[in-house]
Amino acid sequence: MGYNPSYVWRGILRARFIVRGGSRWCISLGNYIPILNEHWLLNGECINGNITRAHFVHVFTMDSLIDNNSKSWFSEASV
Repeated sequence: MGYNPSYVWRGILRARFIVRGGSRWCISLGNYIPILNEHWLLNGECINGNITRAHFVHVFTMDSLIDNNSKSWFSEASV
């Protein structure tokens, strides 16, 4: 930590396990999280924006996948 670390650096060093463990999105309303090219999937992976027909969904965000009434993911049955 050095000779005399500042309060900020001590806090950063104490929280480094979060960065090492990986961080994920907190979906919440999902209106700012793009569906493509972001690591929002449970296993930390993303949906590649180079997939076939990606141009149809490149402007969509996570809120288009969430049912705001039930606060749950849309399922095949609800679509």
